[in-house]
Amino acid sequence: MNLILMEKKQNYYPWFIVVTCCLLQGCGIGIYFNCAGLFLAPVAKTLGCGIGSLAIYMTLQAFGLALVMPIVGKWLPTKNVRVLISGSVVICALMYVAMAFSTSLYHWYIFGTIMGFANAFVFFAPTPVILSQWFAKKTGTVIGIATAFSGVGGAIFAQIGNYVIIHQGWQMGYIVLAVISCVCILPFTMFILRFKPADIGLKPYGLEDTPSAKGGAPTGGTAEGVAAADALKSAAFVLAFLAAGFSSLSGSFYQHIKGYSLTLSGDAATMGATFISACMIGNIAGKLSIGAVNDKAGGKTAIGYGLTVIFISILLMLFGSNSVAMMMVGTFLYGFTLAMISVGMPLITKTIFGLKDFSKIYSYITMGTAIIGALGIPIIGFIYDSFREYSAALVFVCICSVISIILAFAAFAAGHKLKARMAGRSISV
Repeated sequence: MNLILMEKKQNYYPWFIVVTCCLLQGCGIGIYFNCAGLFLAPVAKTLGCGIGSLAIYMTLQAFGLALVMPIVGKWLPTKNVRVLISGSVVICALMYVAMAFSTSLYHWYIFGTIMGFANAFVFFAPTPVILSQWFAKKTGTVIGIATAFSGVGGAIFAQIGNYVIIHQGWQMGYIVLAVISCVCILPFTMFILRFKPADIGLKPYGLEDTPSAKGGAPTGGTAEGVAAADALKSAAFVLAFLAAGFSSLSGSFYQHIKGYSLTLSGDAATMGATFISACMIGNIAGKLSIGAVNDKAGGKTAIGYGLTVIFISILLMLFGSNSVAMMMVGTFLYGFTLAMISVGMPLITKTIFGLKDFSKIYSYITMGTAIIGALGIPIIGFIYDSFREYSAALVFVCICSVISIILAFAAFAAGHKLKARMAGRSISV
């Protein structure tokens, strides 16, 4: 009887983990990152400060995340993941509530930094790392599905948050989104989530179909790839780190889309929340399509595809600002920037360095996403404050997207040389 129950649990429990990660992405990143831009203009107006000055809190938030990220790679496998992630979600919610009652710019700086520490256990690393533990096959598919929910959540909660801000004020907007996040996430992270199948006597999904798999291995059973000690001191890592950072820089304009819409003429000026939702839908499409291209043609092709779409999207927003249709297409495609952060960066890490020390190497790659990308939001804000329009800012993110393309392919080339060198070392030994 117990054997039958365990077999049934083996079949369905991995998908409970997927649902948990979907909610973590949708009601975590979807709210605390993807909806943050809704508050920039109204809060700055209330405080009487520039958007660039307010956006510095997001930079501090990202720096806080980056500082903690190496700890995430160490703690996720060794600590109680339910306590870590649930506690982090609660802290994020409390910081949103604290912002609702804040009256000084420096309050945002303090609460944003604290939120950054908590975000490290909610954003980027946990979902791909945990799902790689639970799935020996279909790993890319489930990661793509789960991370796509940050776009689903962003599209839904951007509309809810915008409605509350318009009718009840930005203070109530913070509170409502914080409550929604806790109600949706905590029951699953507290009672369902486990770091790996062995924690409840199960095996990774599809392990029996992977001949070389070993139960409990961090990446679904295979340990091929470059060791973290070798990867972190390689040119390939430096290039991948910078590629992640400039890719994140090119995505920084997302938080300014609503503000950009207010500077446009005609119907486009009233469609800020709609453009944000279009971007979130593009985020979903980007994650699913980048993953599909990866499965069909490999990581290098997938990254080239994603970065090219991002470049085109920025051109559409820059030169189609007076057309609602072109802005809709542009913001939709611009959602691929967020897909690159969640799906593209793990693919770059996996393609270049393999799966041996994936979680360790990826935790450091995300520091590039956080540290370099964090500069983009205030830079764009200051560019706007200087020129009183966003065209120069769009040129800035366009240049960043080109740099990220160059760096990514340079990283792939350096990674190929690194693997060849590692293989030669193994043979000589």
